[in-house]
Amino acid sequence: MADQIHIVPHFHWDREWYFTAEESKILLVNDMEELTELIRQGKLIIGSWYTQTDEMVVGGESIVRNLLYGKMDCEAFGPRMMIGYLPDSFGQTARLPQILNGFGITSRF
Repeated sequence: MADQIHIVPHFHWDREWYFTAEESKILLVNDMEELTELIRQGKLIIGSWYTQTDEMVVGGESIVRNLLYGKMDCEAFGPRMMIGYLPDSFGQTARLPQILNGFGITSRF
């Protein structure tokens, strides 16, 4: 039995489904302010991607740039999550371990 449990949440925003554009903007600003404070306090680790990527649709350079921009944005707030987490992938590109290792990411989900 495992001694540790790892929870990896991710954020998905479907503003157009539930609220008006104005209501969505207010809610998004409030949510982002709260998330930013959790990140700065070290209660939430972000990253390591800039956006959620689908490895089988985009090219290798896009994946590298996604990680590069994610790295820069995350480090502006604090430490970034050093896990190669891809929540919505439908297959793995053979080069993904090489790409992740190039960014110092050696743990994978």
